[in-house]
Amino acid sequence: MEHTKVKPNERLTMRIAALEAKKQSELADLKNHLDLIHESLKPINILKNTFTEVKESPEIKQNLGKAAIGMTSGFLLKKILFGGTKNPLLKLAGFALQSAATNIAAKNSDKIKSVGQKLFQFIASKIPHKKAVIADH
Repeated sequence: MEHTKVKPNERLTMRIAALEAKKQSELADLKNHLDLIHESLKPINILKNTFTEVKESPEIKQNLGKAAIGMTSGFLLKKILFGGTKNPLLKLAGFALQSAATNIAAKNSDKIKSVGQKLFQFIASKIPHKKAVIADH
């Protein structure tokens, strides 16, 4: 059995071809990866992913609920006490009061929610319910 020797030039040519093929494969993988990154960085996709995370995370939902209760409470308190004043000092005082009320309400949102539910139930119980009357023909 005769052992054929591969010439150094042929070995070098085969190694270059293998490296070129590897380079092409890695370049194609890199392009695919960049396309995925480009798609994920589009504003609409960022928004979709953010909303999906918010929908799936109970902790984020709870924190958003607390923030909404706090902001609403602060805003309502400011409107009730200061209305649409033009006085810059009253506006500043209203903003400070709104900020404080927002923080307090956000920290006590569970209590506020409970009181709001009880108030709603009380009001709903006081509203007379009309009974459906079926007219005979």
